Amino acid sequence: MALAFAGALAPSVAGAAPSRAQIERLLAGFESFPSEAQVRELGPDVDAALIAYAEDASLSPLRVVRAIAALRLAPSSKARAWLRAYVEREAPTADGPRSLRVAAALGALTAYGADSGPLLVAQLGHEQVAIRQAAAAALVQVRWPEARGPITARLAVERDAPVAGFLRRALRALDEQSR
Repeated sequence: MALAFAGALAPSVAGAAPSRAQIERLLAGFESFPSEAQVRELGPDVDAALIAYAEDASLSPLRVVRAIAALRLAPSSKARAWLRAYVEREAPTADGPRSLRVAAALGALTAYGADSGPLLVAQLGHEQVAIRQAAAAALVQVRWPEARGPITARLAVERDAPVAGFLRRALRALDEQSR
């Protein structure tokens, strides 16, 4: 059984983009998430396949969120540009399931380090808790030094305890980095 699953994830033809069936098997879990190795096994065009999958309006919101989140494991200039454009386009009006998709995109941007800092900081004041929390959690990972002021300012007014917790963790991460 494990061999059948592993073979299902392997690229069908060297250099070919992963098939939709391969992407669906990759994202099929509910409690588990694919590993970086599983994503990379699908070949160099896995980023484009995940983006196409995430843009499929016929998919359930959960599948879209998982495809967006998996882009963190397939960093590329194409994925970075798509994630940034997605956040910039969707965040201003995101609510409900769309806010979870934006939150997944913010998390995926951690693959690009401090370069994502300005976009993450811009979401700290978003009206949706899921987006604020994702931005704060991502800032813990990217450790962008210029975020200290905006994080401190947001912490002074943040009413959601989990978001405030991530903001404090982001400040601690910056303190550790400066030592």
